[in-house]
Amino acid sequence: MTYQAVLFDLFDTLVLFHRERLPEIHVNGRTVRSTAGHLHAAFRPFAPHVELPAFMDALFWSWQEAERIRSDAHREVSAPERFGMLFGRLELEPSVEARDLLLATHMRELSKVSNAPTITPPSSRRSASGTGSRWSRTSTTRPPAWRSSSERASPISSRPS
Repeated sequence: MTYQAVLFDLFDTLVLFHRERLPEIHVNGRTVRSTAGHLHAAFRPFAPHVELPAFMDALFWSWQEAERIRSDAHREVSAPERFGMLFGRLELEPSVEARDLLLATHMRELSKVSNAPTITPPSSRRSASGTGSRWSRTSTTRPPAWRSSSERASPISSRPS
């Protein structure tokens, strides 16, 4: 078998995901922290008849289905594939334009609630004793190229209102 690429899921390891920072929306009597509100707003021009509760149900179902496939088949389900499942669940024709807009919106919103700790090598910093013998951790609020790893993060986190 020849591999074309190796992917590393850095979420909750090198990229820290802060679910509590997701925007809150209120749906069906529940308060939910999710990118779903932004995704729904971006999706409305493609399917104006799809209301937020139906959109969220389909979005959550697609995430659960991806988790099931990951568990059963031991394969990663990409965000484009997951959004394809969303279209199917909503009984809509797949749209590359809508999918790409959803991907960009989701990644943008997740990047706002994620950070990647960085390490400063000893040679670029000095300790109080002047030896620079310890590594220090800082963090950046916008992970660079790792943003696409956010596909693994659940799109929805809920709590009762």
